[in-house]
Amino acid sequence: MEQSKKMVNGHYEFCLLLRDNMFILPNNHTVVISRLRSLQKKLKMNPTFHNDYKKLMLTLLQNGVEEVVQERELFRNDGMVYVPPKET
Repeated sequence: MEQSKKMVNGHYEFCLLLRDNMFILPNNHTVVISRLRSLQKKLKMNPTFHNDYKKLMLTLLQNGVEEVVQERELFRNDGMVYVPPKET
């Protein structure tokens, strides 16, 4: 972990520590769709939240923190795509 440590824009970044480079993650597409629908409902009900959310997403995209996922990547089933569970 020490070997991968680097400072980027005032924050430390580390490589993920996996025992095996071919670590297979579960396909959680149905969970992601459910979370998306819930978010869409919240955005429709709260215009202020919707505007704030859009600004945040644009900032994350512009800063390279997030990236747009190509449609062809949405249904990969090779164990290399996973959306982390929502923190409570």
